[in-house]
Amino acid sequence: MSLIQTIFVLIIALLFIPIGIISCLSSVSGIFQGIQSLFWPRIQGTIKKAVIEQNKDKSPSQYMAKVFYEYEVRGALYHSHRISFKDSFSSKVEAQKIANRYPLGSKVKVHYHPRKPQFSVLHAGISIEDIGMFVVGGGLLYFGIESLKAFIASF
Repeated sequence: MSLIQTIFVLIIALLFIPIGIISCLSSVSGIFQGIQSLFWPRIQGTIKKAVIEQNKDKSPSQYMAKVFYEYEVRGALYHSHRISFKDSFSSKVEAQKIANRYPLGSKVKVHYHPRKPQFSVLHAGISIEDIGMFVVGGGLLYFGIESLKAFIASF
């Protein structure tokens, strides 16, 4: 391997390994929460409002449906707006479709944390974003390690 190739391989290893580790670790908590939420108690809640919010930090514009609901656990009333563990941004049309699924006053199943009932979601389970981040992170980690092995073998 030439000196330039060796340096290139080392740079890839030094970039891919930490990025892979960070991606995997950041997705693990979401995956863990998603799995746990599948076993949380469910209770009936009521939709109070469904709106579309624009993410002005992104270009082109992205939108998110925000669904406000309330539910009662052991005599205490709780309010939330979490549909799932990951906020999904999409087009205005897609966000409107999501908001339309939750008309004012409709009844929904709310999954709530048994020890922290203020923490709830309408859709329990693992998000595709967390799975994707874990897979991409694992791939980066793998290629980083293989690059590091190639760098070490070049000596």
